[in-house]
Amino acid sequence: MKNLYDFEKIIYCGNVNRDFYLFCCKKNKKLLIYVFIHLFYSFLGLFSLKCYYLKRKKYFVFLKKCNNVETLFKEFGKLNKKKISQFYINKNKKNDVIISYSPKKIVNYLIDNQNVYAPQFDERYNLIIKDFEINDDFNEIYINRFSDKSKYNGKNIFVKKFNAFILCKNKKSTKIIITILKYLLPIFLGILLLLITFEFTTVFIELKRIYYYVTDIKLMLLNLFPIVLLIYLFWFITKKLWISFSFVSFLVFLIGIINKTKLYYRDDVFKFEDILLFKEALTMTSRYDIIINWYVILSIILVIIIILLLKRFVSKIKFKYYVIYPIIILLITIGVISYNKIYTNATIYNSVGNLADVNVWIATRQSQVRGLIYPFIYSSTEMTVNPPDGYSEEKVKEILDDYDYSDIEEDKKVNIIAIMLEAYNDFTKFDSINFTEDVYEQFHEIKGNSLYGELIVNVFGGGTATTERMFITGFYNFPTFRKPTNSYAQYFKEQGYLVEAMHPIYGSFYNRNTVNLNLGFENYWNYDNKFKAITENFLGDDEFYQYIIEGLQNANDSGKKYFNFSVTYQNHGPYTTTPIENNFIEKENYSDNAYNMFNTYLNGIKSSNEALYNLVDFIDNYNEPTIIILFGDHNPYLGENNYVYQELGINMDVSTEEGFTNYYGTPFVIHANDEAKKVFDKEFVGDLGYISPNFLMNEFFEYVGYEGNEYTQFTNDVKEYIDVINPIYYEEDEEFVPVQASEYTDLMNEFWLVNFYWMTNFKEK
Repeated sequence: MKNLYDFEKIIYCGNVNRDFYLFCCKKNKKLLIYVFIHLFYSFLGLFSLKCYYLKRKKYFVFLKKCNNVETLFKEFGKLNKKKISQFYINKNKKNDVIISYSPKKIVNYLIDNQNVYAPQFDERYNLIIKDFEINDDFNEIYINRFSDKSKYNGKNIFVKKFNAFILCKNKKSTKIIITILKYLLPIFLGILLLLITFEFTTVFIELKRIYYYVTDIKLMLLNLFPIVLLIYLFWFITKKLWISFSFVSFLVFLIGIINKTKLYYRDDVFKFEDILLFKEALTMTSRYDIIINWYVILSIILVIIIILLLKRFVSKIKFKYYVIYPIIILLITIGVISYNKIYTNATIYNSVGNLADVNVWIATRQSQVRGLIYPFIYSSTEMTVNPPDGYSEEKVKEILDDYDYSDIEEDKKVNIIAIMLEAYNDFTKFDSINFTEDVYEQFHEIKGNSLYGELIVNVFGGGTATTERMFITGFYNFPTFRKPTNSYAQYFKEQGYLVEAMHPIYGSFYNRNTVNLNLGFENYWNYDNKFKAITENFLGDDEFYQYIIEGLQNANDSGKKYFNFSVTYQNHGPYTTTPIENNFIEKENYSDNAYNMFNTYLNGIKSSNEALYNLVDFIDNYNEPTIIILFGDHNPYLGENNYVYQELGINMDVSTEEGFTNYYGTPFVIHANDEAKKVFDKEFVGDLGYISPNFLMNEFFEYVGYEGNEYTQFTNDVKEYIDVINPIYYEEDEEFVPVQASEYTDLMNEFWLVNFYWMTNFKEK
């Protein structure tokens, strides 16, 4: 039986078309200009079948510039017969069939065979390309591409790879293997995109962080699965892998670039809820440059090349729609089930991610350690704030119809400085502690000339942001704060105030970079965007307050009243058990650790009180009407199981009223300078009793006669009956009662409804 051979690679050792072109260039140097045309078409031919055929068709048009073309063919054939493989010379027979993609004219001058199937030239030296129909059976077939195996019938089919021939007897099994590899392609493409996502999890590439990702198999799979699932889904929907990969790649780069940009400007990650903030996103892009690093550009180029290769070499799915539709439904079902059972599961989420070298108090770091795609999907759980039972907007609007937004009269506008003091409490209220020095003397002097009382907060030893946000919003339950949200900061901005927030440490703590802007603060000054340029260390209270004063003066000099809400850091725990120079309480029967820890805490309180005194003294002598609101965020954490409190003889049993108020109670003070007292014709002195942080601004508004917006007025009415809201006790009619024994259940139900409505429906004046 006869054999069949590919001319290229099997018979001719080299690239015959290129060799012929270079041969012609030696005869005519002007033909070198066609190098650029050949390279251009060769590049396009990698990605487009149309361009590939165009390259073949147009390759030899340079012959139009040549004289004696027939002579060139003869000379080239004579010169290059040495490149005919010895393998073919030894095996060839007269009845063998030769298949060539090179011009038949050239092939005939290189080998002596009449059974050559090759394209011909037209009169302009374009190749006439058409498929050859060869239905003969061959004994042996020698080809150079696996993809050609199915074109011919043969007893033995050999494919040349490097210098060896691979025998492919079973074409069907080979086809199955290739098909399987084809349908596994999305997994490999998904892995590539997964690796690309890791460059978007930080502002600049951190190799150590990437190492943590790739060594955590569970985390890798959680990030990989959604990418692969989407590639498969859109592949079966469009039937074209290149379109599917293009779309998923676009999503990955879009999420990644937005994430990197947000990290750069706000140290905040891109979350699912941000998708709904399209208008805000457009505003952000107009204010900031999009962050695209050089390696991101390289990744984009790589993906584009892969897309073009997929378009060129991976054929369209040929399944009928009655096969494709069930597959699409199955993939969607798998996606929904995995989302509900895995990707929204808090236990699984908390079980992955290396937290060893990150600050766990920063929400952004919690997300970054888990990659890009997985935490982005998980963040969808933060979008849902479930409404209380019986909620409807119509019902709430009926309640709020009784109230109208109220402006502050121009002659009643005063500067307001609110300061939340870190872990601040006045321990002189506990008779069991014998002080050797009155570290609270200055605080007591301020308190004696002010309105004062006790906040009953909802947190202990931490959770600063809870008290902070209850105060600034008046809410008891919170939204996600990832979009503009009603707040007192927003109200004062509407009243023409310059509204600023300050904190001497990282702006990303408790996600304040994002939250404070959404609460209406025009500026949020923190360590990252202001104080780092001043000092490497976090500012102590005395230095920190100088910037509050500076903001106050600048605002007033520009003709505006000033609202500032600042959070201190100076006396933040932990408190060392190492002895310090000054001791502020008698030793008595305390353990050394308890005694030293409490003295360390009091040493910080002493510095805080000195700084407060200096600030209040400045305000008292300031020529603009100004009010300071001071309050503690929570009690300090003083050892495991509150052992320091126990040794100090402080009742912390929250099942008792005394223990409850000891555990959750922190002081607050509302102090006015003489100019402010004149504005309101009030003394600003007296005990206001217990209130919740969400009612502190109500207390202030009520005292000075501000009505505020509809929500403030509604909560004023609630506060007439209930001053303290806490999961354990309410204070109703100036008495603490267990929540379950409340006499104002209906009123509280209204409060929950209005709270939900006001926190989820942003209202601008």
